Amino acid sequence: MKNNFFKKILTFFLRKDLNLKEKWWHRLFKVIFFAGIVVIIYIAIYDSYNNEQYKTVDTLGNRLTSQVNVAKDLLKKDESFGYPRYPIYQLEDMDTKTYCSKNIWNNLKEISKISSYDYYGFYSREINAYVKTPLESYSEQLKNSDVVCLTKDSSNGIYFLNNLSIEYNRDTKIYTKDYLLTTLNILLFLLMYITTYVVIVFFLYYKIFLYIIYGKKNKTIDN
Repeated sequence: MKNNFFKKILTFFLRKDLNLKEKWWHRLFKVIFFAGIVVIIYIAIYDSYNNEQYKTVDTLGNRLTSQVNVAKDLLKKDESFGYPRYPIYQLEDMDTKTYCSKNIWNNLKEISKISSYDYYGFYSREINAYVKTPLESYSEQLKNSDVVCLTKDSSNGIYFLNNLSIEYNRDTKIYTKDYLLTTLNILLFLLMYITTYVVIVFFLYYKIFLYIIYGKKNKTIDN
């Protein structure tokens, strides 16, 4: 059944009434055709980053300890925060200047020492800008909040520690690359684009180009 299906497809395209093997431009067409497939494969491999698939392996809350840790240090090899909500490359720099702890209010002195930042910044709507306050004086507010990480931040030349609770909270997911799903996705991408490429090229060549030169199919073979 399958053989008949593919046979019908080949019959629809191929011109057995023509001795195309003897035509130099037909041989050139085959070279260009297969070169196009190689280009598609190269693009798929080169653009594989956009086809990467990820799976959740943990949450930030499960990695927190009573000690202060740089967010990046809470990740294992090939893990990342925040994907797919944000592209990973946008968060990598932030991960190295973010400091997390299970009870962060007890570790403000340690965070100040590690980060070299002594102030916390909060946004004031009255002046439409960030206002600095001594980090230690903010410990009670942090204790009564769900904040688990403080990040180096700046605004209009003012440098301070800030909490980015959307990006870094107890429920923030930790992802790692799913190699099996990524491979399947790339193969699906290749199958889809190569199939589209073959159909379009065959149609243009056999149904338009050859039709313009030789006309409709003949029952007799052209010698």
